Amino acid sequence: QKPTATPYSRSLYGLDYSTQPIAEYSAMLKEQLYMPVFGSKKGDRAYLAIIEESDAAAKIEAVVSDMRDSYNRVWSSFDIRPAARVSMEAEGELIHLRTLSILMYQSRTNNKDIVVRYAFLPPEESNYSGMARLYREYLAKKHDFVQLKQKERSPLVIDIVGSIDRIRPVLGVPTNVVEPITTHDQTMEIVETLLDHGIDDIKLRYMGWLKGGIRHVFPTKAKLEKAVGTTDSWTRLSKELENKGIEFFPNVDFMRVHRNQLADKFIEFRDAPRFLSRSSSYVNTYNIATYQPIDNKRISLLSPSRLGKTVSSFMDSYNKMNIKGLALGDLGLDLYTDYRTNPKSVVDRQTAKEIVVEQGDRLVNQGKELMVAGANAYMLPYAKYVVESPMYSRSTAILNQTVPFYQMVLSGYKGYAGESYTLSDNSGKPYLLKLIETGTIPFFTLSGVVSSVMKNTDYDYFYSTYYEDQIDEIVAIYNEVNDVLGGFGAQIVDHEILAPNVSKTVYETGRTVVVNYNSDAYRMPNGLVVPAVGYLVIK
Repeated sequence: QKPTATPYSRSLYGLDYSTQPIAEYSAMLKEQLYMPVFGSKKGDRAYLAIIEESDAAAKIEAVVSDMRDSYNRVWSSFDIRPAARVSMEAEGELIHLRTLSILMYQSRTNNKDIVVRYAFLPPEESNYSGMARLYREYLAKKHDFVQLKQKERSPLVIDIVGSIDRIRPVLGVPTNVVEPITTHDQTMEIVETLLDHGIDDIKLRYMGWLKGGIRHVFPTKAKLEKAVGTTDSWTRLSKELENKGIEFFPNVDFMRVHRNQLADKFIEFRDAPRFLSRSSSYVNTYNIATYQPIDNKRISLLSPSRLGKTVSSFMDSYNKMNIKGLALGDLGLDLYTDYRTNPKSVVDRQTAKEIVVEQGDRLVNQGKELMVAGANAYMLPYAKYVVESPMYSRSTAILNQTVPFYQMVLSGYKGYAGESYTLSDNSGKPYLLKLIETGTIPFFTLSGVVSSVMKNTDYDYFYSTYYEDQIDEIVAIYNEVNDVLGGFGAQIVDHEILAPNVSKTVYETGRTVVVNYNSDAYRMPNGLVVPAVGYLVIK
């Protein structure tokens, strides 16, 4: 028990960036609740609660016994009228420390119904595996999910870093210029290298193909970045990938506006949402040494009310490229309110969710196959693949154990990848073990130039992406995952924690994998031994 821990309280679908600026980096920024569910069990009795309406306005709350009373409790709460304390600068002796803060409220209440469905599990299903199975079946029935066709080999997801922006002297003047990291031709070279090593089921997400690089221009049109190639080389790349059976997903951010000059056709007063303070909303970028915001690197946001028009304008241009795939960088991750002063102009968070869902529906109806980062539950019906899915729970004292609930729900219906190996804090053997435990697709971020090119830029986190340095590790991890799991597309039918940092996963095919993250070997009750930082396959 943890009576001195902080009670658990998290907003569904991440933070609402429009409530107020986040003044300091914290681990909460990396933790997000993607699914509107919670549950509890005692002995052979359990329930699962599914928030069906007003989920975007919900929080999941939990306490353990001896915090408030003698019970472990979990429940949902709802923000009917969001509020935040806004600091105001002032002068004069009457103002303590010359600062004043007041509560600012949304100009109207949220007017959506609140609906929570409670499902009670039979005794033999009263565990988190049963809850995941119930929610998976619920989503499949509600959204007509089609089961994946099981294959003998897993896919491989790769991120290509196309181009980045950096400061260079131009005629003696420091200027922001875009430089190529992986051209269209180099991208094809990387694919050919992987094919030569026997990896032929590749899903490719291309970052930095739009004008401006990774931090691209406001996407009213699909403008190519000339630094990485021409229109002809782009067309040639997409055709060659199609001919080789490689699924291609150029990436675009619709909600985060990286460049907001007038030339980008983004007018902040008109197009940006409002904080509760009624100033234009933005997302901070943080100094990793001080955890403080960097003032000149704020990222503007697009109001949900302008999202439909922007997506429509972009797709009119993108559809002419005849590329079937599209990767959504933020549409499945970010969800925020527009706190306009006029109550009729307010876009509350639930309405914002409905607008985002409309865009997913529109894209799929246009024949697009989507690779979605995240992804929040409301975007799952439209995603063919999910990348950057949650693999760990983070830094909350009240939590005891990470379980792959998200992966258990998606298994058998969606292809999912977690963190990129080349960018992960948990690379090496622990990353491989997590792939095996959760049935996750291997995922790597690659570039066509040596990583030192990224030094002294805002992209120095791409310090290990040069494909020639990574190719041997990619092949080794990919082959080992396939040897262990023996295929792709099977549902996870059961998951169990056998001991601290030791888990057992049972797949639909009957294959069972026991994973041991500890530095000591683990002996199972039947006498079988799982090696330290290793796994045991029971067929």
